[in-house]
Amino acid sequence: MKRFLKSSYLTTLLVLADAIAWCLIWFGAYALRDTLGDQEWLEKPINPIDSYVIALVAYLPFWMLCSWYYGLFHHREKITGLNQLSKILKTFYAGVVGSFAIAYLFKQWDLGRFVLLVSAIGYFFWLYGSRSLLRAWKQQQVLRGVGVTNVAIIGVGRTARRVMERIVNHPEGGYRLVGFVDPHQRRRVSSIQGFPVLGTTRDLAGLLQMHGVDEVFLAVPRMPQNEMMNLI
Repeated sequence: MKRFLKSSYLTTLLVLADAIAWCLIWFGAYALRDTLGDQEWLEKPINPIDSYVIALVAYLPFWMLCSWYYGLFHHREKITGLNQLSKILKTFYAGVVGSFAIAYLFKQWDLGRFVLLVSAIGYFFWLYGSRSLLRAWKQQQVLRGVGVTNVAIIGVGRTARRVMERIVNHPEGGYRLVGFVDPHQRRRVSSIQGFPVLGTTRDLAGLLQMHGVDEVFLAVPRMPQNEMMNLI
């Protein structure tokens, strides 16, 4: 499951789901406009569906490209709800502008503005709902211990303890603290609030491999630049 959460298979599923949803929303918007025209709620009846089928060849790749460009298929990194909404809004604005531009360039299709706008709004709600469900599901998996990232903190001072508190108090972030690495060779600290000091930076590579550490947080504000470069 951990590999699936960060694999290309999930990316492929997202692309397929978005493409299918966009097609359904596109023709759903057409059906809604057609119904409103038949009920005489709108003055002019809609054009035949043939033009909208042809236009789908241009609009579907365009909207998928917008989704990709603004990072809606990038699910491996951790993202907050606010950042997610920002990406969706950018996709929506770019999609609306691009949709009307395509309609202007291909006037022979004679596409209705109602369908263009409603399909864009429908896709916005789809993106918000699907990505919110995905984020909630991934957070649930993280709380169950699936897909977490094992981290070690370099440092044993005040900054390191603040980083530790941040990790411990926010398990939904997907990080599991393995322990600390002491940058000082002579200091002897065995543990900090129940988390072990794994060793010193002299043995950093071996410690990371031994304890299965995926990422390292550097929490030594005054570490000399040459020592920092040696760690890298």
